[in-house]
Amino acid sequence: MKQLIEIKNRFTDEIIVSGKYMDLKEAVEENKAYLSGAYLFRANLSGANLSGADLFAANLSGANLSKADLSGAKRPPVMSHDFIAEILSREADGEMKYLKYIGLIVLVREWCWDEFLEKLPKSFINWAKKILCDKWEEFEPHFK
Repeated sequence: MKQLIEIKNRFTDEIIVSGKYMDLKEAVEENKAYLSGAYLFRANLSGANLSGADLFAANLSGANLSKADLSGAKRPPVMSHDFIAEILSREADGEMKYLKYIGLIVLVREWCWDEFLEKLPKSFINWAKKILCDKWEEFEPHFK
């Protein structure tokens, strides 16, 4: 049964998506071009098709992005711990040398990006930089 779902801008509280959908995942998939600044905190987006979505400044903290299609996402939320961890974990291919640091990105919420750059091994940072910057040029300024 469809229900009224509204997605608001995280900064202005303005409603950016409103309509009748089966669930939040359907609302996000159908309106992915309008998600800039969206408040999607703890949203279950597992398996969602977000290819080409405009996710700039979207709050995806705690969102379940497992198996979500993030290919071609436009202007990703570069400072989202969850987004970065999801992208990197997909590329880690089960390698513990990467997964342990990806776990820190998810768990240590009080660290800002500069602290990760300072405290994590250079080999991990270089690996992460290659992955993130190859996919999205918006990440380049965040690596010193």
